[in-house]
Amino acid sequence: MYLMYVDESGDTGLVGSPTRYFALSGIVVHERRWRPFIDRLIALRKTLKSVYGLPIRTELHASEYIRSPVHGLAKHHRLSILRNAIDELAKIPEISITNVIVDKAGKPADYDVFQSAWGVLFQRFENTLFFGNYPGKYRDDFGLVLTDATAGEKLSRMVRRMAVYNPIPSSYGGTRNIPITKSWFRNSR
Repeated sequence: MYLMYVDESGDTGLVGSPTRYFALSGIVVHERRWRPFIDRLIALRKTLKSVYGLPIRTELHASEYIRSPVHGLAKHHRLSILRNAIDELAKIPEISITNVIVDKAGKPADYDVFQSAWGVLFQRFENTLFFGNYPGKYRDDFGLVLTDATAGEKLSRMVRRMAVYNPIPSSYGGTRNIPITKSWFRNSR
């Protein structure tokens, strides 16, 4: 089974929102590779602690590290921490990263940012699972999307609906109902 942990940035509001974009980012790893992946992340965090004094459990939020002091670190150290984290993720061949960005500018008032972003993310995950395009030799595996406490009930309803009714635009016009069959969702908190 492939596991995708998703986190979000920005908000889904269209009016009076402090952000122009709503972003979802997911890291995908196969369950057989999960432990080595976690071990690499722990080693990275230990290195960041020894080099920069950054507490191991401190969350890394790029926007905070770019804009303001975190743990009293100078800007060049904060940027080095972000670069080191990105470089380390880039070295791990058994993970995939999926992103969905919604530019909210100019969207009509009834545009559902949440539904659009999460729907695209689940469809990408489903398609990649269906066609066996994730790293590894696990072509017939399923997937599980894990999130923090993000609108769990709303996501659950959306995924249940997509498992029955999932209209996909057809290149011949109209839509086809292609329910998701390979992926599911679970709040991790």
